[in-house]
Amino acid sequence: MATTNHLRHVELLTTLPSGAGEISPLNAVILGEALASEEDDLIFSNKEFSNKAHVSSPQKYLEMYKRSIVDSAGFWSDIASQFYWKQRWDEHCVYSENLDVRNGDIRIQWFKGGVTNICYNALDTNIQAGLGDKTAFFWEGNDLGQDATLTFSQLLNKVCQLANYLKDIGVKKGDAVVIYLPMLMELPIAMLACARIGAVHSVVFVGFSSESLSQRIMDCKPKAVITCNAVRRGSKVLNLKNIVDAALAESTNNGVSIDVCLTCENQSAMTRETTKWQIDRDVWWQDIVSKYPTTCEVEWVDAEDPLFLLYTSGSTGKPKGVLHTTGGYMIYTATTFKYAFDYKPSDIYWCTADCGWITGHSYVTYGPLLNGSTVVIFEGAPNYPDSGRCWDIVDKYKVTLFYTAPTLFVNRYSRKSLRVLGSVGEPINPSAWRWFYNVVGDSRCPISDTWLQTETGGFMITPLPGTWPQKPGSVTFPFFGVLPIIVDEKGNEIEGECSGYLCIRNSWPGAFRTLYGDHERYETTYFKPFPGYYYSGDGCSRDKDGYHWLTGRVDDVINVSGHRIGIAEIESALVSHRQCAEAAVVGVEHEVDLSPAYLYRLLDFTDLILKMDDLIFSNKDFIDLKNGGSNSKSYLIVIGGAEVPSGRRLVSLDVFRGLTVALMILVDDAGGFLPSINHSPWNGVTLADFVVPFFIFIVGLSLGLTYKKMTSRVDATTKAVFRTLKLLGLGLLLQGGYIHGINDLSYGVDLDCIRWWGILQRIALAYFLTALCEIWLTGDEEVKSELSLLKKYRYQWVVAAAVTIVYLSLLYGLYVPDWEFQIPNKDTSHEPMTFSVKCGVRGDTGPACNAVGMVDRAVFGLKHLYKRVPIYARTKQCSTKSPDHGPLPPNAPSWCQAPFDPEGLLSSMMAIVTCLIGLHYGHIIVHFKDHKDRIMHWMISAAGLVFIGFILEFSGMHVNKPLYTLSYTCVTVGVAGILFTGIYALVDKFGYRWPTFVLEWMGMHALMIYVLIACNLLPIIIHGIYWKKPENNILRLIGIGS
Repeated sequence: MATTNHLRHVELLTTLPSGAGEISPLNAVILGEALASEEDDLIFSNKEFSNKAHVSSPQKYLEMYKRSIVDSAGFWSDIASQFYWKQRWDEHCVYSENLDVRNGDIRIQWFKGGVTNICYNALDTNIQAGLGDKTAFFWEGNDLGQDATLTFSQLLNKVCQLANYLKDIGVKKGDAVVIYLPMLMELPIAMLACARIGAVHSVVFVGFSSESLSQRIMDCKPKAVITCNAVRRGSKVLNLKNIVDAALAESTNNGVSIDVCLTCENQSAMTRETTKWQIDRDVWWQDIVSKYPTTCEVEWVDAEDPLFLLYTSGSTGKPKGVLHTTGGYMIYTATTFKYAFDYKPSDIYWCTADCGWITGHSYVTYGPLLNGSTVVIFEGAPNYPDSGRCWDIVDKYKVTLFYTAPTLFVNRYSRKSLRVLGSVGEPINPSAWRWFYNVVGDSRCPISDTWLQTETGGFMITPLPGTWPQKPGSVTFPFFGVLPIIVDEKGNEIEGECSGYLCIRNSWPGAFRTLYGDHERYETTYFKPFPGYYYSGDGCSRDKDGYHWLTGRVDDVINVSGHRIGIAEIESALVSHRQCAEAAVVGVEHEVDLSPAYLYRLLDFTDLILKMDDLIFSNKDFIDLKNGGSNSKSYLIVIGGAEVPSGRRLVSLDVFRGLTVALMILVDDAGGFLPSINHSPWNGVTLADFVVPFFIFIVGLSLGLTYKKMTSRVDATTKAVFRTLKLLGLGLLLQGGYIHGINDLSYGVDLDCIRWWGILQRIALAYFLTALCEIWLTGDEEVKSELSLLKKYRYQWVVAAAVTIVYLSLLYGLYVPDWEFQIPNKDTSHEPMTFSVKCGVRGDTGPACNAVGMVDRAVFGLKHLYKRVPIYARTKQCSTKSPDHGPLPPNAPSWCQAPFDPEGLLSSMMAIVTCLIGLHYGHIIVHFKDHKDRIMHWMISAAGLVFIGFILEFSGMHVNKPLYTLSYTCVTVGVAGILFTGIYALVDKFGYRWPTFVLEWMGMHALMIYVLIACNLLPIIIHGIYWKKPENNILRLIGIGS
């Protein structure tokens, strides 16, 4: 129980020296006189420990912290000077930063111009200081009795041998190397070898699947992959080589091939004879690396040159390639290790983290070695062969600094060698903290409950052993140079006791510099939510004494045993199973493992609530297949009779189709007196000009769903032929020789003047060719990403490109000669009037001399074109009331009265492209089950098309509906995609069907409504019902007819 004067609380300086920048209040810098109450739960370090600690008192901490904020350049320069630099940095510009997107691109730089090498500082300098014979690594294998030791000198020799081999196969400064290894000593050796020659290593946790591995390989395009044949974890064997082979096959299929796969033989798990081998690519580590020299020249690198890529889970399901650079990371990880663990040269340090995570990078490899520490590496499982394995290792190696995830605290043992305990990976609740302190640490070991992220590179908020009284569950105060800020949802800083979003106000040396290949996502994810701050994605509270308490993730990422795994990744893995319709994953607090994933699976055959291990596929199978490595006993709640089975009808299809029919009726009936919604006279686009592309777009989209379950290509082709013939027949009948109206009771087709081509014929052509593409031009590849989706349907895109090229070639390449036409004379006793149109050009896109009209005149003949007044009769050249119909101007050109078919044969080629793009939208529905994925892919495609359309418009290729130009295709189909996405989100994602039920009904009966209403058949039928004589009909009685 605390007594008065035991706690003094701290406040931040409200003003800083000129040039230091404005820093908001924070309870963590200057001593105040606030006293703890009797209810405060405080744990004090013993005086003997505190007196020997690096930071022995709150006053000492405050002194160092204050300088690290007020004089960051001087503080970090002094620390950096303790390391070897081939060339020092610019003393006048130790760091530069911009964390505010409103002020330009986000930029963080530390020690720019400085030249160094982290491997040299971790090994060579320690050997030069006399630590060559000191143990660098104790390695403990999975099975009892498996162990090995490497001194710093031995470690350097092995690092140099591998570095020389990598150089020999062509790996050079800046090249990436993917490392897919378990916790063998070869893992840190590989990391250090890459660093020595300036290569960029990307370590992938071996719990990840071939799919996850291939994603990372395809993203960073490495020169080589380093792995081992297999690993034993507990009593189970995981064949890593098979996973790597599958990943490399996938990456090769996607255009990223790897020439070398260096494979370490792990004899305890698998022999060479049982390892699959590709002789022209695979190389055994043991056979080749040991032949190389044990000395290797250092590749000196700039402080801002990349050191490693580490992929972390994102809320979208796509991993993010976090890029760390050399100089700042080296200084920060070494400094945080030294102070957070109060490291002394006699300490034996063990961190249970895997090097596939940031904790393993910073606090298994680089941080400890930079301080000359002896490190324990453990390959196996903490509960194998029994639950006391961890503590046996602690006792065996006399571990003094023990750093682990709180879920590993389940076995209540303690070891007298322990001096400092560390907790990482997830917030630790007060009861677990007390148990860890009282039982494991025997009430004498300070606990470093640390907060860091892959992005931060090192600890950001952490207790310093022996410095502050600790509160169970609190991460206490910020590390040197870190300014944590808590903001509300509007980005306003909150002072004093509060809860909110945890942000960082300033840069720090260990900060990541970008997301590999996607700086825009880097800015959007971390700096746009709250401009001027780094946004952590974590929630945080601060008590009245200034102590910080992490409350967990506020985005779609969960913590499972200290491992950050994206919810979207787990959901995607679940729905890929053939018996899973949809899945939702949420994090649920657990008394031991603080955030196990609860998985709600919707199946259509049973009602079950079972543990994951007892389900249709086991936890191990799920791990091996997809994202494995969580090791959590998560629960699967299986809900039968799902409301959203995978084969259900999408309401948005009907609503969109119904909306298109409604628009057609609107523009047909209202376009005559509202020219603003009528078809554009020539160039430009109005509401009416979207109708036909909308129809064709939704036809293509529906095709992607219609033929996906038909196993016989012949049957599918037969179906497509019959549907096409039906559309062609309807088009000929409904748009034949007569213009039907409510006053025309006649019905028939005059072959002398029948219109051979129209809207339905255009749709029929697009439907038929698109259906054939879907039936016959589909690849066998499994779709896992947008790239693989494009690859699976690549031949369909080839067809789209070919059609576009042919269309553009004909439109701009065909020679259009002079031509003439006739129109009936008002005096029927005279011959028809003949008009000539002067052309003799190529590539003209005006009304008179375009190739589209010429092709229709040549193929169909003038008598078989559109019978109404041509669309361009409303242009300024042809109408005194443009854009409405009106009398011809006195000097009107002859072509103003020439026939022109707005649904021309040549222009219909681009309708095929519209239909194929719609088909792509259907493919997204088939292959992506998550609403977010579908919406994201649709919107990216739609926005890109609209953007391209406008670029073409401004480049001179006008948006033109009669010619169905490429710019018109892009704009209209892009708008169709945006509109459909919005409807999908409204009715299928959020379930708001009632506002659109009329459109839904219209969409389900679209063809019937088109035939009866748009083609005037219903009024004609009604008009034809009369009493005794034709004049006595219903329409005449209600005043519609005449």
